[in-house]
Amino acid sequence: MVTLRRITPGSAFRVGLWFGIVVASIQIIIFTLILLLVFHMPLHGLRFDVFIRICISIFMSGFSTGLTAWVASLIYNGVSRRFGGLQFELDYS
Repeated sequence: MVTLRRITPGSAFRVGLWFGIVVASIQIIIFTLILLLVFHMPLHGLRFDVFIRICISIFMSGFSTGLTAWVASLIYNGVSRRFGGLQFELDYS
C-alpha cells in the first residue's frame, strides 16, 4: 500500500496550466472548424485581432486551470497532513 502524502503546489500549477492550454486549444479548433465548415464563414473573416483574442483566452484558460490545481493541492496537503493521505496499491508485476 502506497500513501500519497504531499503534492507540490508548483507542479500542480504546471500540470493544470498545460492541461488547460491543451483543452482550450482543442475547443477553439473545433469551434473554428464549425464556423468555417458549417456556417461557410470565409477564412479572411478571422482577422488578426480575433487571433490575438483567441491566444489570450487560451492563456487565461490555462492560468485559471493552473490556479485551480494549485488551490486543490494546498487543500489536499492540509487534509492529508491532518487525516492521512490517499492510499492506493501499486502492482509491479
